[in-house]
Amino acid sequence: MRAAPLAARSSFDANAMMTRRMRLCVAIFKWIQTSNPHSFRVGRASRRVEATNPDVASDESQAASVQKSTFAGGRKKFIALSADSRTKNGQKQQSEDELIVTGNVRNEPKFKWRRKFMFSNLTIVEHPLVQHKLTIMRERETVTAVFRQLLKEISNLLAYEITRELKTGTRLIKTPMTRMEAPTLSGKKLALISILRAGNGLLDGVLELIPSARVGFVGLYRNEETLEPVEYYFKVPTDLEERLVIALDPMLATGNSSVAAISRLKEAGAKNIRFLCLLAAPEGVQRMLDAHPDVQIVTAALDEKLNEIGYILPGLGDAGDRMFGTK
Repeated sequence: MRAAPLAARSSFDANAMMTRRMRLCVAIFKWIQTSNPHSFRVGRASRRVEATNPDVASDESQAASVQKSTFAGGRKKFIALSADSRTKNGQKQQSEDELIVTGNVRNEPKFKWRRKFMFSNLTIVEHPLVQHKLTIMRERETVTAVFRQLLKEISNLLAYEITRELKTGTRLIKTPMTRMEAPTLSGKKLALISILRAGNGLLDGVLELIPSARVGFVGLYRNEETLEPVEYYFKVPTDLEERLVIALDPMLATGNSSVAAISRLKEAGAKNIRFLCLLAAPEGVQRMLDAHPDVQIVTAALDEKLNEIGYILPGLGDAGDRMFGTK
């Protein structure tokens, strides 16, 4: 008998390997399904994974959910996007539940639910470089010089997102090959407003990207007893009403200082304002949304909550103290 051609044998081996892989995947999924009390259903067409949240299943207000599954960092994450929206102070918020499944085929999976609220005024920049640098900044052992340099680098990256919708026009230029109508920025030069003192750490990185921007300063400090802002300095560029104004402050914690700064900028004529920060707490984002719903926030991370003295958790401590080496 003649041996099968090489191409036929290769095709057979590939099909057999694919079959074995499919059987292994089915076996693993059946093991997960039978080794925990939570129910999973997989739809073939949409490839959706539906999970029952034990924390919210009893709440009749939770409507049907749409879930998706991803693999990240060696663990499988099931994210449940609630189909209904919660309303707070007249603003709609979409809740998002995450079921994180850890472990492998030899270890029993562990389940952890985490609820996040999505704000209409918030953009989180999840670029890997931003998140990597932020992790180093969070570490307690990171020294002042490294912290300051990383803050500058992250602000440079965040600036790309917050300037995404700058107005542009065209002008005629000559390349080495021919003439063309090329895009260029139009309108008044934008204004960068540093909320002192920690805002200066973000200012350096953004100015490196937009060196022609006009710069202003709002001096505020937080009363540690009342947590209310106290103004001590205010100097901003002219014609704010004709400029895009970007307010800079690394931390959006209680939101009191940021809201006060935005209010002062509006009093000075600013109409198109955006807010750039390194970290935000849900309380601060909601405070800004209530006071200034027209101001869009761009941040590297939305952390869990505030502690009893108004610091972000898990956070990174006091950004100003860590940047300038003071306590």
